[in-house]
Amino acid sequence: MTDIPSTPTGRAESGAATARIGAERYHTDVTMPEGHALVMDEPTFAGGENDGPAPIDLLVASLAACKAVTLRMQADRHGWPMTGATVTARHRRIPARKLEDGPKRGMVNLIECEIAIEGDELNDRQRRRLLDLTSHCWVQHALTHETRITTHLAPEQS
Repeated sequence: MTDIPSTPTGRAESGAATARIGAERYHTDVTMPEGHALVMDEPTFAGGENDGPAPIDLLVASLAACKAVTLRMQADRHGWPMTGATVTARHRRIPARKLEDGPKRGMVNLIECEIAIEGDELNDRQRRRLLDLTSHCWVQHALTHETRITTHLAPEQS
């Protein structure tokens, strides 16, 4: 087994998330590390019951939350007087040709983030630095750096 170095947070990997779907259309029960659980579903226009967020919405929310946590961590680390922040992330699929640096065919996923940083005593340099540091959140790294996903069938249970 390969020894995987841990990340700066001390974690080489996150715990396993498990999603269970039955015969009910798209309603999915998800369990995560530390005993957290949630329901995911598709919106009614996509054939679901809207019992919970759609998977893509949860992904976008994870990015927004990660950026918000990164802002708080960095403001605290530097002793900067940030009193709060709001991160809004939006996902859409657009024609690739609309991007200057992208492929010219097909569709691409675009996630746009808008960040409002609160703190009357923060100067412009601190605000810009905090904004720059949000690109280092772990979710953004997972989405934009090399990520490999492997999928295989679980052994049959008798």
